[in-house]
Amino acid sequence: MSVGISVVDDDHKKLLLMIEQFRGLVETLNEKDPDEAAIELDQVFYLLHDFTKTHFRREEMIMKALKFPDIKRHIILHQELIKQLMGAYAKFKEERKKGLLDKPINELATLLNQWVVNHILQEDLQLKRMRKFAS
Repeated sequence: MSVGISVVDDDHKKLLLMIEQFRGLVETLNEKDPDEAAIELDQVFYLLHDFTKTHFRREEMIMKALKFPDIKRHIILHQELIKQLMGAYAKFKEERKKGLLDKPINELATLLNQWVVNHILQEDLQLKRMRKFAS
């Protein structure tokens, strides 16, 4: 999973830890007061959202420095991921008002899993090749 650029690899590790934190929270939802669980999910979401934006900016700066050939498409992918994350969160907030957390949580979990598989493991690993060419 390493792209060979320590700051990006460290970011990916932190993102994975945040996703694991989300998964752990989801697993214990039934044991918690619904309002308490919603607050904790809000906190995880905000941390994930803020960190994601920071990570994407950092990654895009590195791509520019490496003259990444497909950077425009990659930036669009980042924008789409943020849009999907915000959309999943908006659904979560709406459903939370109705006391229904299962569906939006599952959608958010699916999005996070797809993000790891489709974006980090496929798209971001292209940085490894670019880094080798730049050396």
